[in-house]
Amino acid sequence: MWMKRLLPLSIRSASSQSSSLVQEVGEDKFRPAYAEKAEENVEIATVVYMGAQKCYVSLEREVKEGIYRPRLSFVSTKLLKSERLIVGDSVRVRCDKEYTRDMPGTVVQVASRRNVFQRVDSDGKPKLLASNLDQVIVCSSFGNPPFSSFVVDSVLSAACLSSIPAVVVLNKVDLCEHSKFDDIKSTYERSGFRIIGTSAKERLGINELHKLLSGKTSVLYGLSGAGKSSLLNALADLDISTRPVSQALRSGRHTTSSSVLYRLDAQTCVVDTPGVRSFRPMAGKNRLVEGFPDILAKAERCAAGRRCSHIHESVEDCFVMQSVADGSLPQSRYTSYAHLYFEQTS
Repeated sequence: MWMKRLLPLSIRSASSQSSSLVQEVGEDKFRPAYAEKAEENVEIATVVYMGAQKCYVSLEREVKEGIYRPRLSFVSTKLLKSERLIVGDSVRVRCDKEYTRDMPGTVVQVASRRNVFQRVDSDGKPKLLASNLDQVIVCSSFGNPPFSSFVVDSVLSAACLSSIPAVVVLNKVDLCEHSKFDDIKSTYERSGFRIIGTSAKERLGINELHKLLSGKTSVLYGLSGAGKSSLLNALADLDISTRPVSQALRSGRHTTSSSVLYRLDAQTCVVDTPGVRSFRPMAGKNRLVEGFPDILAKAERCAAGRRCSHIHESVEDCFVMQSVADGSLPQSRYTSYAHLYFEQTS
């Protein structure tokens, strides 16, 4: 069976994204500004992997026929000058001749994105990770690497800032005591997030995770070594290293060094991303609280309202601090918010 995987392209500048996001991507959502002259032999596709000036795409027509083979495509010079493409982008591909590995197509147009998941890179610039998502799956683990509430909260905040639903998956639960998992689960459920415990090794929680992903386009994001690729293998008994995309890239050993979109079936896609050691959301200090909906809900009752930083004020004037003190707001969530706040001002 063909592996079901879609890959990334280069990335469009973040400054123009907010004005170009739409709720749906379809035939009528391709912006005329980036369209070339109307022509035949143009197909709609999804970017599944991106290189320097070429990418791999999944043709919409073939997906409907149950064919998930990735197709090599170059990116037109005109498009390269105006757009930066990413995994999940809906594009138009010109196929002048028979579309094969030896006779690739050319991406000539990209549709508006309904959302973009992004972070700040090491240079302080936007790093766009994937587009057109239904949910973000924040993957953490017990053992090695150890669970980090700060990293989980940072990724959750990025999802919330982009208005993308998010779920926490804790892998390697076979390595922790039930009480520890229950405490973490309680913290995130109180904050409004769903949390699932899994073990790729013992196949615990795999059915629940499969139901969560079914029929949606999800991005799997988390710390290096958290077991994202192992979970993908367990979901559909996939051997990622031998699937068509790996073969197309001539990579016999799978190491996720760039985002790759896998198609589990015609309606289900999962973007596997490179593991990270740290994560910083794209938000200034004034917007950061929007990435913490549980804190934002408390902030409405602060004396200064939305002008309250929840850092510099007195406890008497800040309902968020009061909520931490009385236990109605988890201390770990507030600590993560404060850490990110000072990162934004440093």
